[in-house]
Amino acid sequence: MDIRHGHSPRSEAAPIVAGDTMFVVTPWPNVPYAFDLTKPGPAVKWKYEPKPVPFAKGGACCDLVNRGAVFADGRVFITTLYGHVCGGDAGTGNELWKTRFANIQIAETLTMSPLVVRGKVLVGNSGSEFGVRGWVKALDAGSGKEVWAAWSTGPDADVKIGGWFKPFYQSDRGK
Repeated sequence: MDIRHGHSPRSEAAPIVAGDTMFVVTPWPNVPYAFDLTKPGPAVKWKYEPKPVPFAKGGACCDLVNRGAVFADGRVFITTLYGHVCGGDAGTGNELWKTRFANIQIAETLTMSPLVVRGKVLVGNSGSEFGVRGWVKALDAGSGKEVWAAWSTGPDADVKIGGWFKPFYQSDRGK
């Protein structure tokens, strides 16, 4: 049990299966494993150790969970509690890229499972209970570089509201 949080880390991620491999991600310290389903027992193909920042465990807003990996185009993508998004080769577990997008120093974390759409890895932050401004970002799946970001609050340009947006209530209409 983690006394500082009053609970122990738990797994909230369902395993995913692609071909003959099952992928799982642990809660803290967010270690993904690949298991070979053609062999008996828990036959580990690989595990990836993202080397977490120890401060994250005490600075996290929302438990020490990880909601899982995603598989797309021969790659596996994960988020880490301390703010990184990692892309790796699904066959070998070799890191292709690791990019920091959240700042654990202000209790901004990444606990979600990424979502991959048309070559983009979509991730969003956690930490609103500590005043962290919410966002969703799209990263290039090949390089890990940010393609765009949208914020949950702020001016229309920050939240990506354009002329096409037609809210039902007059009070919600901006420019």
